[in-house]
Amino acid sequence: MKTASEKDDKVNSLVNLDKLVGGNNPERRKKICWIRAGGTIDQITDKETWRLRMATKEELINSVAGLDKIADFDRIDDVIEPIDSSDMVPSKWQKIARYIISRYDSYDGFVISHGTDTLHYTSAALSIMLHGSYKPIVLTGSMVPLTSENSDAPKNMHDAFMVASKDIHGTYIVFNSRIVYGDRARKKSPQEFDAFESINRPDVGKVNGTEILVAKDSLQKILYDKTDYMPSTDLSGGVGLIKLFPGMNPDVIRFYGDAGYKGVVMELFGSGGGNTQENSMLDSINYIRSKGVLVFGVTQCMSGAVKLDGDDAYDVSYKMKKAGVIGLDDMTSEYAVVKLMSVLANNKDESDVIKAMTDDS
Repeated sequence: MKTASEKDDKVNSLVNLDKLVGGNNPERRKKICWIRAGGTIDQITDKETWRLRMATKEELINSVAGLDKIADFDRIDDVIEPIDSSDMVPSKWQKIARYIISRYDSYDGFVISHGTDTLHYTSAALSIMLHGSYKPIVLTGSMVPLTSENSDAPKNMHDAFMVASKDIHGTYIVFNSRIVYGDRARKKSPQEFDAFESINRPDVGKVNGTEILVAKDSLQKILYDKTDYMPSTDLSGGVGLIKLFPGMNPDVIRFYGDAGYKGVVMELFGSGGGNTQENSMLDSINYIRSKGVLVFGVTQCMSGAVKLDGDDAYDVSYKMKKAGVIGLDDMTSEYAVVKLMSVLANNKDESDVIKAMTDDS
Protein backbone atom coordinates (compact mmCIF):
# COMPACT_ATOMS: atom_id res chain seq x y z
CA MET A 1 0.00 0.00 0.00
CA LYS A 2 1.22 3.49 -0.83
CA THR A 3 1.54 6.06 1.94
CA ALA A 4 -0.16 9.44 1.64
CA SER A 5 3.18 11.10 0.89
CA GLU A 6 3.91 8.59 -1.86
CA LYS A 7 0.49 9.20 -3.41
CA ASP A 8 1.08 12.96 -3.35
CA ASP A 9 4.50 12.60 -4.97
CA LYS A 10 3.27 11.73 -8.46
CA VAL A 11 6.49 12.53 -10.31
CA ASN A 12 9.82 11.18 -9.09
CA SER A 13 13.38 11.26 -10.50
CA LEU A 14 12.79 14.22 -12.81
CA VAL A 15 15.21 15.21 -15.55
CA ASN A 16 15.30 18.32 -17.71
CA LEU A 17 14.03 17.34 -21.16
CA ASP A 18 16.16 19.96 -22.96
CA LYS A 19 19.34 18.45 -21.52
CA LEU A 20 18.43 15.13 -23.12
CA VAL A 21 17.22 16.20 -26.54
CA GLY A 22 18.56 19.73 -26.79
CA GLY A 23 16.61 22.96 -26.60
CA ASN A 24 14.75 24.47 -29.53
CA ASN A 25 17.01 25.60 -32.34
CA PRO A 26 16.70 29.42 -32.51
CA GLU A 27 17.45 29.24 -36.23
CA ARG A 28 14.41 27.06 -36.79
CA ARG A 29 11.49 28.16 -34.65
CA LYS A 30 8.84 25.55 -34.02
CA LYS A 31 5.38 26.13 -35.47
CA ILE A 32 2.30 25.18 -33.47
CA CYS A 33 -1.30 24.77 -34.57
CA TRP A 34 -3.65 26.04 -31.86
CA ILE A 35 -7.21 24.72 -32.26
CA ARG A 36 -9.94 26.43 -30.24
CA ALA A 37 -12.70 24.11 -29.02
CA GLY A 38 -14.35 26.37 -26.44
CA GLY A 39 -14.86 25.89 -22.72
CA THR A 40 -14.04 28.11 -19.76
CA ILE A 41 -10.61 28.89 -21.18
CA ASP A 42 -12.36 30.53 -24.14
CA GLN A 43 -14.64 32.76 -22.06
CA ILE A 44 -14.41 36.24 -20.60
CA THR A 45 -16.67 38.38 -18.46
CA ASP A 46 -18.67 40.86 -20.53
CA LYS A 47 -18.15 44.31 -19.02
CA GLU A 48 -21.72 45.38 -19.87
CA THR A 49 -23.73 42.36 -18.71
CA TRP A 50 -21.13 40.87 -16.30
CA ARG A 51 -21.99 37.46 -17.71
CA LEU A 52 -19.58 35.02 -19.27
CA ARG A 53 -19.37 34.88 -23.07
CA MET A 54 -16.99 33.47 -25.65
CA ALA A 55 -14.01 35.71 -26.26
CA THR A 56 -13.42 37.27 -29.64
CA LYS A 57 -10.22 36.38 -31.48
CA GLU A 58 -8.61 39.65 -30.41
CA GLU A 59 -9.65 39.33 -26.75
CA LEU A 60 -8.35 35.80 -26.63
CA ILE A 61 -4.93 36.55 -28.04
CA ASN A 62 -4.50 39.62 -25.82
CA SER A 63 -5.26 37.52 -22.74
CA VAL A 64 -2.59 34.93 -23.47
CA ALA A 65 0.21 37.23 -24.61
CA GLY A 66 3.69 35.79 -24.91
CA LEU A 67 2.92 32.56 -26.71
CA ASP A 68 4.82 33.85 -29.75
CA LYS A 69 7.97 33.85 -27.62
CA ILE A 70 7.70 30.08 -27.34
CA ALA A 71 6.90 29.27 -30.97
CA ASP A 72 5.28 30.59 -34.10
CA PHE A 73 1.67 29.57 -34.24
CA ASP A 74 -1.58 29.69 -36.16
CA ARG A 75 -4.82 29.97 -34.18
CA ILE A 76 -7.64 28.04 -35.83
CA ASP A 77 -11.12 29.11 -34.79
CA ASP A 78 -13.41 27.15 -37.07
CA VAL A 79 -12.55 23.43 -36.81
CA ILE A 80 -15.58 23.18 -34.53
CA GLU A 81 -17.76 25.91 -33.12
CA PRO A 82 -16.41 26.80 -29.65
CA ILE A 83 -18.71 25.04 -27.17
CA ASP A 84 -19.22 24.17 -23.53
CA SER A 85 -17.45 20.83 -23.38
CA SER A 86 -20.61 19.20 -22.00
CA ASP A 87 -21.85 19.49 -25.60
CA MET A 88 -18.88 17.54 -26.98
CA VAL A 89 -19.84 14.57 -29.19
CA PRO A 90 -17.81 12.03 -31.21
CA SER A 91 -18.45 13.81 -34.51
CA LYS A 92 -16.57 16.82 -33.12
CA TRP A 93 -13.67 14.59 -32.07
CA GLN A 94 -13.57 13.40 -35.65
CA LYS A 95 -13.49 16.97 -37.00
CA ILE A 96 -10.58 17.85 -34.73
CA ALA A 97 -8.67 14.68 -35.61
CA ARG A 98 -9.28 15.06 -39.34
CA TYR A 99 -8.11 18.66 -39.26
CA ILE A 100 -4.89 17.62 -37.50
CA ILE A 101 -4.36 14.84 -40.04
CA SER A 102 -4.88 17.25 -42.94
CA ARG A 103 -2.33 19.74 -41.51
CA TYR A 104 0.02 17.23 -39.92
CA ASP A 105 3.01 18.00 -42.14
CA SER A 106 2.63 21.76 -41.71
CA TYR A 107 3.22 21.94 -37.94
CA ASP A 108 5.61 20.66 -35.30
CA GLY A 109 2.92 20.24 -32.66
CA PHE A 110 -0.74 20.83 -31.91
CA VAL A 111 -2.52 22.48 -28.98
CA ILE A 112 -6.27 22.11 -28.40
CA SER A 113 -7.85 24.51 -25.89
CA HIS A 114 -10.96 22.81 -24.55
CA GLY A 115 -13.50 22.81 -21.75
CA THR A 116 -12.52 20.67 -18.79
CA ASP A 117 -15.66 18.58 -18.24
CA THR A 118 -14.99 16.24 -21.18
CA LEU A 119 -11.36 17.12 -21.86
CA HIS A 120 -10.22 13.65 -20.82
CA TYR A 121 -12.67 11.99 -23.23
CA THR A 122 -11.30 14.10 -26.08
CA SER A 123 -7.71 13.31 -25.10
CA ALA A 124 -8.60 9.61 -25.10
CA ALA A 125 -10.24 9.96 -28.51
CA LEU A 126 -7.26 11.75 -30.05
CA SER A 127 -4.87 9.21 -28.50
CA ILE A 128 -6.74 6.54 -30.41
CA MET A 129 -7.54 8.32 -33.67
CA LEU A 130 -3.99 9.71 -33.99
CA HIS A 131 -2.33 6.52 -32.78
CA GLY A 132 1.44 6.55 -33.14
CA SER A 133 1.68 10.31 -33.63
CA TYR A 134 5.34 11.29 -33.70
CA LYS A 135 4.40 14.88 -32.95
CA PRO A 136 2.97 16.17 -29.65
CA ILE A 137 -0.81 16.58 -29.42
CA VAL A 138 -1.51 18.66 -26.29
CA LEU A 139 -4.87 19.47 -24.72
CA THR A 140 -5.44 22.07 -22.03
CA GLY A 141 -8.15 24.21 -20.51
CA SER A 142 -8.79 26.28 -17.42
CA MET A 143 -10.92 26.35 -14.30
CA VAL A 144 -11.27 30.13 -14.29
CA PRO A 145 -12.20 32.29 -17.32
CA LEU A 146 -9.43 34.13 -19.14
CA THR A 147 -9.87 37.66 -17.83
CA SER A 148 -10.97 36.76 -14.31
CA GLU A 149 -8.68 37.42 -11.38
CA ASN A 150 -6.26 34.56 -10.72
CA SER A 151 -7.22 32.79 -13.95
CA ASP A 152 -5.19 29.67 -14.64
CA ALA A 153 -5.77 30.02 -18.40
CA PRO A 154 -2.60 32.00 -19.32
CA LYS A 155 -0.30 29.60 -17.43
CA ASN A 156 -1.99 26.49 -18.79
CA MET A 157 -1.73 27.82 -22.35
CA HIS A 158 1.93 28.74 -21.81
CA ASP A 159 2.68 25.27 -20.46
CA ALA A 160 0.79 23.55 -23.28
CA PHE A 161 2.79 25.50 -25.87
CA MET A 162 6.01 24.59 -24.06
CA VAL A 163 5.21 20.88 -24.30
CA ALA A 164 3.91 21.10 -27.89
CA SER A 165 7.15 22.73 -29.01
CA LYS A 166 9.29 19.77 -27.90
CA ASP A 167 10.37 16.74 -29.92
CA ILE A 168 8.20 14.23 -28.10
CA HIS A 169 5.44 12.06 -29.45
CA GLY A 170 1.97 11.18 -28.22
CA THR A 171 -1.15 12.85 -26.82
CA TYR A 172 -1.12 14.66 -23.47
CA ILE A 173 -3.15 16.79 -21.11
CA VAL A 174 -1.13 19.68 -19.69
CA PHE A 175 -2.86 21.26 -16.71
CA ASN A 176 -1.76 22.96 -13.50
CA SER A 177 1.89 22.35 -14.46
CA ARG A 178 1.30 18.58 -14.73
CA ILE A 179 1.83 16.55 -17.91
CA VAL A 180 -0.48 13.51 -18.07
CA TYR A 181 -0.85 10.83 -20.73
CA GLY A 182 -3.98 11.52 -22.78
CA ASP A 183 -5.19 7.93 -22.49
CA ARG A 184 -4.80 7.82 -18.70
CA ALA A 185 -6.46 11.03 -17.58
CA ARG A 186 -9.60 11.61 -15.53
CA LYS A 187 -11.14 14.80 -14.21
CA LYS A 188 -11.13 14.61 -10.42
CA SER A 189 -12.58 17.97 -9.39
CA PRO A 190 -14.94 20.58 -10.86
CA GLN A 191 -13.42 23.33 -8.68
CA GLU A 192 -9.74 22.69 -7.96
CA PHE A 193 -6.97 24.05 -10.19
CA ASP A 194 -5.37 20.60 -9.98
CA ALA A 195 -8.35 19.16 -11.82
CA PHE A 196 -6.93 16.08 -13.55
CA GLU A 197 -5.52 12.82 -12.28
CA SER A 198 -3.35 10.25 -14.01
CA ILE A 199 -4.92 6.81 -13.56
CA ASN A 200 -2.65 3.79 -13.09
CA ARG A 201 0.35 5.62 -14.55
CA PRO A 202 2.69 8.19 -13.01
CA ASP A 203 2.58 11.68 -14.51
CA VAL A 204 4.83 12.15 -17.52
CA GLY A 205 6.35 15.15 -15.80
CA LYS A 206 5.70 18.81 -15.13
CA VAL A 207 6.35 22.26 -16.54
CA ASN A 208 8.47 24.42 -14.27
CA GLY A 209 8.66 27.90 -15.79
CA THR A 210 10.75 27.53 -18.94
CA GLU A 211 11.81 23.99 -18.12
CA ILE A 212 10.05 20.71 -18.82
CA LEU A 213 10.93 18.15 -16.20
CA VAL A 214 10.18 14.58 -17.19
CA ALA A 215 10.08 11.45 -15.06
CA LYS A 216 12.90 9.07 -16.02
CA ASP A 217 10.38 6.25 -16.30
CA SER A 218 8.54 8.20 -19.02
CA LEU A 219 11.51 8.89 -21.28
CA GLN A 220 11.42 5.63 -23.18
CA LYS A 221 7.74 6.03 -24.05
CA ILE A 222 7.71 9.70 -25.04
CA LEU A 223 11.05 9.78 -26.87
CA TYR A 224 11.98 6.36 -28.18
CA ASP A 225 9.07 3.87 -28.25
CA LYS A 226 7.85 4.80 -31.70
CA THR A 227 5.09 2.91 -33.46
CA ASP A 228 3.72 3.45 -36.93
CA TYR A 229 1.61 6.58 -37.24
CA MET A 230 -1.72 5.11 -38.30
CA PRO A 231 -4.50 7.69 -38.00
CA SER A 232 -8.06 6.43 -38.21
CA THR A 233 -11.09 8.57 -37.46
CA ASP A 234 -13.84 5.98 -37.90
CA LEU A 235 -16.04 5.57 -34.83
CA SER A 236 -19.06 3.37 -34.14
CA GLY A 237 -22.10 4.81 -32.41
CA GLY A 238 -23.34 1.51 -30.99
CA VAL A 239 -21.45 1.72 -27.68
CA GLY A 240 -22.80 2.01 -24.14
CA LEU A 241 -21.42 2.54 -20.63
CA ILE A 242 -23.06 0.85 -17.63
CA LYS A 243 -22.11 1.73 -14.05
CA LEU A 244 -23.26 -1.03 -11.71
CA PHE A 245 -24.72 -0.23 -8.31
CA PRO A 246 -26.12 -2.51 -5.58
CA GLY A 247 -29.75 -3.36 -6.35
CA MET A 248 -29.68 -2.11 -9.93
CA ASN A 249 -32.53 -3.50 -12.02
CA PRO A 250 -30.90 -6.06 -14.34
CA ASP A 251 -33.34 -5.03 -17.07
CA VAL A 252 -31.18 -1.95 -17.53
CA ILE A 253 -28.54 -4.28 -18.97
CA ARG A 254 -31.08 -6.04 -21.20
CA PHE A 255 -31.93 -2.70 -22.82
CA TYR A 256 -28.60 -2.71 -24.66
CA GLY A 257 -29.39 -6.04 -26.28
CA ASP A 258 -32.88 -4.96 -27.35
CA ALA A 259 -31.73 -1.55 -28.63
CA GLY A 260 -29.18 -2.92 -31.10
CA TYR A 261 -25.96 -1.91 -29.36
CA LYS A 262 -22.75 -3.57 -30.50
CA GLY A 263 -20.76 -3.33 -27.30
CA VAL A 264 -20.86 -2.00 -23.75
CA VAL A 265 -18.28 -1.12 -21.14
CA MET A 266 -19.39 -2.15 -17.67
CA GLU A 267 -17.97 -0.46 -14.57
CA LEU A 268 -17.71 -3.36 -12.11
CA PHE A 269 -17.35 -3.35 -8.34
CA GLY A 270 -13.75 -3.55 -7.13
CA SER A 271 -11.68 -6.06 -9.05
CA GLY A 272 -14.62 -7.31 -11.11
CA GLY A 273 -17.76 -7.97 -9.09
CA GLY A 274 -21.47 -7.47 -9.63
CA ASN A 275 -24.72 -8.75 -8.11
CA THR A 276 -24.83 -12.53 -8.60
CA GLN A 277 -27.47 -13.52 -6.03
CA GLU A 278 -30.46 -11.28 -5.30
CA ASN A 279 -30.94 -8.96 -8.28
CA SER A 280 -28.43 -11.08 -10.18
CA MET A 281 -27.07 -9.49 -13.31
CA LEU A 282 -25.80 -12.75 -14.78
CA ASP A 283 -28.91 -13.68 -16.79
CA SER A 284 -29.08 -10.19 -18.28
CA ILE A 285 -25.42 -10.32 -19.29
CA ASN A 286 -26.00 -13.73 -20.86
CA TYR A 287 -29.02 -12.26 -22.66
CA ILE A 288 -27.20 -9.36 -24.31
CA ARG A 289 -24.31 -11.63 -25.23
CA SER A 290 -26.84 -13.86 -27.03
CA LYS A 291 -27.87 -10.73 -28.95
CA GLY A 292 -24.29 -10.22 -30.11
CA VAL A 293 -23.41 -7.43 -27.67
CA LEU A 294 -19.81 -7.59 -26.46
CA VAL A 295 -19.38 -6.78 -22.75
CA PHE A 296 -16.09 -5.40 -21.43
CA GLY A 297 -15.36 -4.84 -17.75
CA VAL A 298 -13.36 -2.14 -15.96
CA THR A 299 -13.15 -1.22 -12.30
CA GLN A 300 -15.14 1.59 -10.69
CA CYS A 301 -12.14 2.36 -8.48
CA MET A 302 -9.84 5.31 -9.10
CA SER A 303 -6.90 2.94 -9.56
CA GLY A 304 -6.17 -0.74 -9.90
CA ALA A 305 -7.45 -3.36 -12.31
CA VAL A 306 -10.16 -5.95 -12.85
CA LYS A 307 -9.24 -9.60 -12.30
CA LEU A 308 -11.92 -12.00 -13.44
CA ASP A 309 -10.07 -15.30 -13.17
CA GLY A 310 -6.87 -16.94 -12.04
CA ASP A 311 -5.26 -16.99 -8.60
CA ASP A 312 -6.90 -14.76 -5.99
CA ALA A 313 -9.88 -13.87 -8.20
CA TYR A 314 -13.18 -13.61 -6.35
CA ASP A 315 -15.97 -16.05 -7.11
CA VAL A 316 -18.29 -13.22 -8.14
CA SER A 317 -15.67 -12.01 -10.62
CA TYR A 318 -15.34 -15.48 -12.11
CA LYS A 319 -19.13 -15.62 -12.49
CA MET A 320 -19.11 -12.31 -14.35
CA LYS A 321 -16.52 -13.71 -16.75
CA LYS A 322 -18.48 -16.92 -17.21
CA ALA A 323 -21.55 -14.84 -18.10
CA GLY A 324 -19.56 -13.15 -20.86
CA VAL A 325 -17.71 -10.15 -19.38
CA ILE A 326 -14.21 -9.58 -20.82
CA GLY A 327 -11.82 -7.84 -18.44
CA LEU A 328 -9.81 -4.83 -19.60
CA ASP A 329 -7.19 -4.90 -16.85
CA ASP A 330 -6.46 -1.34 -15.61
CA MET A 331 -8.02 0.60 -18.50
CA THR A 332 -10.13 3.63 -17.56
CA SER A 333 -13.80 3.58 -18.51
CA GLU A 334 -13.36 6.79 -20.52
CA TYR A 335 -10.61 5.30 -22.65
CA ALA A 336 -12.40 1.95 -22.92
CA VAL A 337 -15.57 3.56 -24.29
CA VAL A 338 -13.74 5.54 -26.96
CA LYS A 339 -11.48 2.63 -27.87
CA LEU A 340 -14.53 0.41 -28.29
CA MET A 341 -16.07 2.99 -30.65
CA SER A 342 -12.92 2.85 -32.77
CA VAL A 343 -12.39 -0.91 -32.62
CA LEU A 344 -16.00 -1.69 -33.59
CA ALA A 345 -15.78 0.72 -36.52
CA ASN A 346 -12.62 -0.95 -37.82
CA ASN A 347 -13.31 -4.64 -37.09
CA LYS A 348 -16.28 -6.79 -38.02
CA ASP A 349 -15.28 -10.16 -36.57
CA GLU A 350 -15.99 -10.55 -32.85
CA SER A 351 -12.66 -12.24 -32.15
CA ASP A 352 -10.81 -9.35 -33.80
CA VAL A 353 -12.72 -6.84 -31.66
CA ILE A 354 -11.83 -8.73 -28.48
CA LYS A 355 -8.17 -9.00 -29.49
CA ALA A 356 -7.94 -5.29 -30.31
CA MET A 357 -9.67 -4.27 -27.07
CA THR A 358 -7.43 -6.42 -24.88
CA ASP A 359 -4.23 -5.40 -26.68
CA ASP A 360 -2.52 -2.83 -24.44
CA SER A 361 -0.61 -1.08 -27.27
